[in-house]
Amino acid sequence: MKDMFINSKWIWLDKKEDKDEYAKFKFDFIFDGKSASIALCAETDYILYLNDKVITFGQFAGYRKEKYYDKIDLTDYCKAGVNRASIVVRYEGLNSFRHIDDGAGLIFELKVDEAVVLISDKNVLSGLCGEYLQGEKRLISPQLGYTSTIVADGMTEYFKSKEFCKTCVFSPRPVAHLVKGNPIYGKLMDVKDRKIYDLGVERSGYLNVQVDCDAETELIVAFGEHLADGKVRRIINNKVSGQNRDFSIKFILNKGRHNLTQYFVKLACRYLEVISNANVNIKKIGLIPYEYPVQEKTISLSGIDSKIYDISLRTLKLCMDDHYEDCPWREQALYALDSRNQMLCGYYAFKGSEYQRANLVFMSKGKRPDGLLELTYPAEGTPAIPFFSIIFGYAVCEYVEHTADFSIFDEVGGTVNGIVEIFKKSIDNTGLIKNLPYPYWNFYEWTSGSDGDGEFYKGADERVEKYDLLLNATFVMLVQKLKIFKREYVKDIDENDIKQSIVKTFFNENTKLYKLSTVGDQYSKLGNAVACLIGLGNERIINALKGNELIEETLSMAGFIYDALLQNDKANEGYVLENIRTRYGYMLSKGATTVWETLKGYGEPNGNTAGSLCHGWSAMPIYYYNLIKKSGGK
Repeated sequence: MKDMFINSKWIWLDKKEDKDEYAKFKFDFIFDGKSASIALCAETDYILYLNDKVITFGQFAGYRKEKYYDKIDLTDYCKAGVNRASIVVRYEGLNSFRHIDDGAGLIFELKVDEAVVLISDKNVLSGLCGEYLQGEKRLISPQLGYTSTIVADGMTEYFKSKEFCKTCVFSPRPVAHLVKGNPIYGKLMDVKDRKIYDLGVERSGYLNVQVDCDAETELIVAFGEHLADGKVRRIINNKVSGQNRDFSIKFILNKGRHNLTQYFVKLACRYLEVISNANVNIKKIGLIPYEYPVQEKTISLSGIDSKIYDISLRTLKLCMDDHYEDCPWREQALYALDSRNQMLCGYYAFKGSEYQRANLVFMSKGKRPDGLLELTYPAEGTPAIPFFSIIFGYAVCEYVEHTADFSIFDEVGGTVNGIVEIFKKSIDNTGLIKNLPYPYWNFYEWTSGSDGDGEFYKGADERVEKYDLLLNATFVMLVQKLKIFKREYVKDIDENDIKQSIVKTFFNENTKLYKLSTVGDQYSKLGNAVACLIGLGNERIINALKGNELIEETLSMAGFIYDALLQNDKANEGYVLENIRTRYGYMLSKGATTVWETLKGYGEPNGNTAGSLCHGWSAMPIYYYNLIKKSGGK
């Protein structure tokens, strides 16, 4: 906004910034009016205090040229006269799947009765925050970034701040703030020689520890979704990259009683394990949940269907933060495919569609130089997936179908157009789109033949040149959708020509099925389902989608198979429901309280025990229960 931070300056400590650095800024102001507010933006994250009370926290991550600010009403927290405020800002200093490293900084302006009374400038006092361990750089995961260590009773020495310039535009936070819930504390389990606490079900929130210490100690809290070998799996090694992931929070404590909350790292877990080199008495340990505010719609289900719906709904809610998250435990990242599934479910599970719209607009800004989208948002230089760019355009069309809000094309149409142009220009003399070269990752789902053949870890010289059925067929799906909405950028594309090339290249006249690729001879349910959805199906394929001869689809992709079957014959509703009951009933039988990334649970992907047991893309039963109910099915 043009009138935001007119006189304010970006500030930081009067020193060169360092990775994983915590700065504390303090200032006083006089409240002698009827209202007070502060607008602020921080790189990478912040906690705002007023009169020693936490008011709010959590920076909405932005792009290099567009930053997002929070405007916080302080009126109810102010006292007459002098008020003491402070802002602790954490600068991570790394690119992750959730942040773009754009340097450290803080900018703010404080108003009383709408008049600016204080701005960020060199006169604001700041110092290295003694309440956090500086420069630890201990990675939870490459996607999630660094964990954090609290130092109890740490001291801060203050100096004047440093001003600097940063060119960007400011936009208000595009979604609502999360709403604080009641703390959920764990129950100590009967496990020999270990202090493991069970939260009862999968939870998400911010770690609160209330503890008495007999002596100085380093207290570690490991968090996990399951127990392995009688313990929480804290250190998880990626067998391919060799990189360790550390799922833990640390506290450096002195002797005495402590009540501490870690607001810089959001956790998702069911189990918490306490590790300490001194005698500690845990009074309480658990999570303070902060949830996105939604109004749930109702649906009448019974038996196993009701239980499946409930764990799918819990998953959907746990995967809603500042934006959609694929999983709240391992990544907390916004993907086009994952969020497309979550949006579809949300149209039926919750009232309103503002959240879907905001996520689509936000993703549309995450363009690579060539016009396709990054893998996650905000992020840079990711191993982007071409298929996910197509799915983004498809999700925009589905949003319009469910809301009739054509105005979204005014904001995201340029991005969708750019995506279409890249693929249109990539059609060669075969009439098809060849797989995009390095560094793109030609991934579709976690099954053989569709997982990108390990391209995530391969260089340009290791790639195999080929054409994929799914890339070409889903591009046709997108073109067909956009033509329904009369988008100019697809009017000169003849999807029938692409379809003819698909038949010529991938269709096996003997089996009457479509193979996945020009390399190898694999046939999947997903590939054949998408062929059906663009009008290239046959009864042989429909029967095969309900059988066992094709490579089975994963939970995230099951919707395409269900759509193909329901499009062919309403009578297939029974198969769809039984398939859902079988798969999700299996999860329930294993004690699942949320739905998993894949049916192999925590053993997937890559056999590295880092699979997610709470994954938004698997909540699709919500959509199909509602869809079948709407059509009169049972």
